[in-house]
Amino acid sequence: MKIENANGKTVRNITGEDLHQEIAALNEENNFLILSDGDDYIQCAVSGSGFIVEYQDSTGHYSSDDALSSDAIEKLFKAYLSRSTEWRGMAGWAKGSGPAGANESVVSPEKGDSFADTLKKDLSPGKILDSVKRQVSREISRGVSRKTSGTVGRMIRKFFK
Repeated sequence: MKIENANGKTVRNITGEDLHQEIAALNEENNFLILSDGDDYIQCAVSGSGFIVEYQDSTGHYSSDDALSSDAIEKLFKAYLSRSTEWRGMAGWAKGSGPAGANESVVSPEKGDSFADTLKKDLSPGKILDSVKRQVSREISRGVSRKTSGTVGRMIRKFFK
């Protein structure tokens, strides 16, 4: 397996310690991490409320229902690295079309609500801006897949900051 981060760093034959260091290094600039095994992968992106997680395998592309903590991300990625199946139960997953696909509906940061519903709940400028940032972050993480170069990903993220 290999891991790639937003800075373009790639580590092949990754160990649990490598994984720990890469997760600890995630921040606003180095804001996504992809652990891949051939065409299958799991990825996370920094979000205002934690980390958004997605994975892809032969059955499709899935997104976590909720944002996860860095501790939860580390446990999830380590289970994936060990090829254990228990990682699938460490988060709730919603099937989507993935980074390159169409037909994926906009998902609100709040489970079950549309993006418009989230905005209607509280129209204060600060809350609207926070909601937009979370949504853009989620959409960018979907658009910045493991096949997108680190340079392009950084450029996209800087554009939306």
